[in-house]
Amino acid sequence: MEGMRIREATEADHAALAELFLRVRRESFTWADPAAFKVEDFAEQTEGEVIHLAEGGDGELLGFLSVWEPESFVHHLFVAPGWHGRGVGCALLADMQWRLPGPFRLKCVAANEAALGFYRRLGWIATGHGSADGTSHYVMEWGLLPDGFARRMATQEDMSFLWELHVLTMRDYVEQTWGWERVWQEENFRAKFDIAGLEILEIEGRPIGAMAVKEEVERLLLRQIEIHPDWQELGIGTALVGEVIARAGIRGLPVHLQVLKVNPARMLYERMGFLHVGETATHFLMHRPP
Repeated sequence: MEGMRIREATEADHAALAELFLRVRRESFTWADPAAFKVEDFAEQTEGEVIHLAEGGDGELLGFLSVWEPESFVHHLFVAPGWHGRGVGCALLADMQWRLPGPFRLKCVAANEAALGFYRRLGWIATGHGSADGTSHYVMEWGLLPDGFARRMATQEDMSFLWELHVLTMRDYVEQTWGWERVWQEENFRAKFDIAGLEILEIEGRPIGAMAVKEEVERLLLRQIEIHPDWQELGIGTALVGEVIARAGIRGLPVHLQVLKVNPARMLYERMGFLHVGETATHFLMHRPP
């Protein structure tokens, strides 16, 4: 954002930082009692950490990032009300990347859906989960995926890419299973393919894959994960499937999927703890216990 500056906080900034810390928690942490938060919490919860703040051209405090640098652990990222969605959080995280080695870690309260969505779009991956004081949280990491990784929701404008991706990643397996007639396959794909809930995976804004997970009452269903051949065998699929497992684990749910019998991806799923629980004429049905 034009005019924004990021700098290391000084002692003179701490009163304003403490007020922002208190205000955002009282207004946004709907899963907690607002009366439980005190202005004194800031000093206690940032002790020993390095704090960088973002300020506008007029010196207005826009947000701050507090990091335990020995472990590259992001303890707090707070943006002032009225400044969300304007690049403040992204700028603070990008500045951290220049200063510290990755991968980076943080904990995000499971109930904080806005923050989870923000981190996931930037390429943070949930790698575990836990709880403290009765509140469940995700452990998230950044730096496990290629630089510039991000994701967004698919639109109808992505259909040509999705068809190309399907051909590159699935044609051989479809052909071995049912045969392949390109014209019919493309017409059927464009008529019936459902993009609801589908995420486009990108590197520096270039689409390189797609993923869809359906959250149900009693399970998470991994509907699809396809990575362009140029980006396979780099750990992207492993990291993303691991995130689905972590998301299911925090709710105590299993993960289900089905995979064509001729698709060697089943070996990845087996390594990640998925079990064969059934089969059809063409697919293995797999289940990963919580």
